[in-house]
Amino acid sequence: MATVLFRYGIKHDLVAAVASSLKPHIRIDQENNTVLIHRYNCPNFPGYNYIANHLSHNRIALEKVIPHAKYITIIRSPVTHVKSAFYFFKILQREYVNLTNPFKEFLKFHATEERGVLKLRQWTPKVFFNCQFYRLYNYPENVDPEKVDLMLKQLDRDFDLVMLTEYFEESLVLLRKLMCWEFEDIVYHMQKIHEVEQAPTTPEMERMIIKLSPYDLKMHEYFNKTFWKKVENYDGNFQEDLARFRSIQRSTETRCENEPDSDYCELLAKDVGRSMRIAINNQEKWNC
Repeated sequence: MATVLFRYGIKHDLVAAVASSLKPHIRIDQENNTVLIHRYNCPNFPGYNYIANHLSHNRIALEKVIPHAKYITIIRSPVTHVKSAFYFFKILQREYVNLTNPFKEFLKFHATEERGVLKLRQWTPKVFFNCQFYRLYNYPENVDPEKVDLMLKQLDRDFDLVMLTEYFEESLVLLRKLMCWEFEDIVYHMQKIHEVEQAPTTPEMERMIIKLSPYDLKMHEYFNKTFWKKVENYDGNFQEDLARFRSIQRSTETRCENEPDSDYCELLAKDVGRSMRIAINNQEKWNC
């Protein structure tokens, strides 16, 4: 998703707010409501237009960087999210390397109760379980289960669009309508992330994930409903626009298979890190 935003920004010479460290993750000083971004020092600096990096949500802090912005995020089912995170953090594969299904053993380890307390390593909940909910809510130390519904309603008010990974192309069509973009602006290149062979997720494993990520599950269910409500209230014929976009997407994929070295296809194929670097290089003119 971030590559789509960076590519649009590069195409239209927009200014991206990036981390002060120039790394993919932007930190927020929650105590002072300050986003720690790279600052440009030109007297005539026009201001920032967009943020495409990973960061926690803090509306007060973000309004200081880009006032009156549109707020967009993307979430997925906790079942696929936890599995994706497990294979992304390859150290865990090495921990369970000799097992037939290392992911299953990982879940069993963390879902096993001992004296009524989950045996969770200190860092594990923030990386794997309820991670999406915690990130959007600035990693709260304690969450009152009775207030989760209110917290989700607040997120719903804050965000103009919560996209779903499971319906990525449908999400992009909603994004295009929200931002008044062209279909070509939402064309994407699917990055290959995992090369390790993954064992299937069994119903037992899904139940363990749901047990460990109840807030992520509740958030996904909540925004799945709002997502389809937006589709229902779409300004225009959603299915026709979706079909048109898919046709353009497939035509672009064919074109880039035949012309991978063209400027357009090379930019389309760049991952988040390389796309961000192009944006940063283009913005060097604002370092006086």
